Amino acid sequence: MQQLSIIAGSMAGIILLLLFVQARWTRHRALRAVAIGRRGLSLSSATPPIKETAGTTLPPPVQRYLLSVLPEEPPNIRFVTVEQSGRMRVKENAPWRRMEASSYYVTDKPALVWDARISVYAGLWKTAQLMYVNEEGLGSVKLLGGISMMESAGDEADISLLFRFLAEAVWYPTLFRHESLIQWTAVDDKKAEALIRDGELHASATFHFSEDNEIAKIVTEDKYRDYKGSFTKERFTMHCAGYRLINAVKIPTEVSFQWNRPDGDFTYAEIKVNDVVYE
Repeated sequence: MQQLSIIAGSMAGIILLLLFVQARWTRHRALRAVAIGRRGLSLSSATPPIKETAGTTLPPPVQRYLLSVLPEEPPNIRFVTVEQSGRMRVKENAPWRRMEASSYYVTDKPALVWDARISVYAGLWKTAQLMYVNEEGLGSVKLLGGISMMESAGDEADISLLFRFLAEAVWYPTLFRHESLIQWTAVDDKKAEALIRDGELHASATFHFSEDNEIAKIVTEDKYRDYKGSFTKERFTMHCAGYRLINAVKIPTEVSFQWNRPDGDFTYAEIKVNDVVYE
């Protein structure tokens, strides 16, 4: 009996070691995509002063927003790191779980990596990683960083993550001035629609602006929800609040992710921005 216990203990140790190695490899792959994106940064000239390029082609609420959140001579943001914390849940009435994440963005050519660790129970955790690189979206959730719980790829992931790159530009708002990537259409004095294109792929969203010329929320139909083993398109809203200056750029430090379903809204993530680094 003692010998069996020793063998069982050894097997458990080996399994945990393999899970640890796989978790480190998964993280390495995600960060390698970040490194490739950073090496690919263009050596473009400095961004022109905001007053010169707020742009008559941009809808008025977008112009006012850019004047409000960017300094007179905004930084030439090409690579962004955002450190986050917050909480997430998988369904209504499910408990909230603590989350810590790092997000990386390349702005010259749309690319992002979101690398998160989410608590499940005491001593138990899972990793969630999203990548959008070269017009392809990939997602994975792994228990203890090694046991696959969900993998997503294909058209649904591509479009959903391109939208996410567009919406999360609230943390690097110089992107909104890139007419080669984003086409703006006026809706009214407080709303504008943005269409982002990356090769053959495109996604759109409606931006709602507050009286303070800040983005209050972003609504899209171009996001897919993993529901009961299949992906379905549902209306999605990202709410933005807690604006403050970080490295001379005014950004929201509190955002929430919400599905807008016919039977009611479901908020599944509440995220706080702890730090932002621009390169």
